[in-house]
Amino acid sequence: MNLDFLWNQQKWTKKARILTQKLSKFPEDSEIIMIIRHSHRNSIKNIDDMGEQKLTPIGHEIAKLFGTKLPLNREIKLYFSPISRCIETAEDILTGFESIDGRGALIESLSELYDIGVEAKYFFAEVTKYPFTYFLFRWIANLYPVDKVTRFDDFCQKAAKAIWNKIANNNENNNLHIHVSHDLMILSYRLGWFGLSPSDRWPSFLDGFAFSINDDHILLLDDGKLSKVEIPYWWNYK
Repeated sequence: MNLDFLWNQQKWTKKARILTQKLSKFPEDSEIIMIIRHSHRNSIKNIDDMGEQKLTPIGHEIAKLFGTKLPLNREIKLYFSPISRCIETAEDILTGFESIDGRGALIESLSELYDIGVEAKYFFAEVTKYPFTYFLFRWIANLYPVDKVTRFDDFCQKAAKAIWNKIANNNENNNLHIHVSHDLMILSYRLGWFGLSPSDRWPSFLDGFAFSINDDHILLLDDGKLSKVEIPYWWNYK
């Protein structure tokens, strides 16, 4: 297994490479929140098996390599979806980071990194009936009954409260808080938090975004670009 070739030449690792390279653009004293998709898994042929799919051997090794690319001047704190492939990814990232003498810890599993508030059978029926993106757009448009699927805006704001508050209310700085999640979550957060179109790109493995919350703006790293964006009107932790 040629890990250097996989990391530097494969299309699916490109976004992960860019993300790790651009972290140095954040101010050194900032607390960074990173949301990424889990590492490489096999294609899911039976949607009923979605929750059981684990990382491939390549997925494990690339996740460890991802960890070695993180900045050593920051301590990493890892949160993860309760699904096995996300737990494995978080563990592997920490292993890679510690192999270069980085400091970090696995913190906790967060349901907001996986659970959109939908009955499993109902979700599987919908994504079998429609293309996955069609389900997402129908969800955004609030075309599903609230007793079956949590409203999109409610989900995004609840997730922000669970994830952002952990950083906003602590007295530390210079940490990198990594949240290992799923493609649907990344698309949802980008839209629900920052107004970024879910049709721009589909997240590849270990792809994601990072941001820091400041007094009057958010500094967002997305698709290799660092920019200032408005703090959502519904966010108020002061």
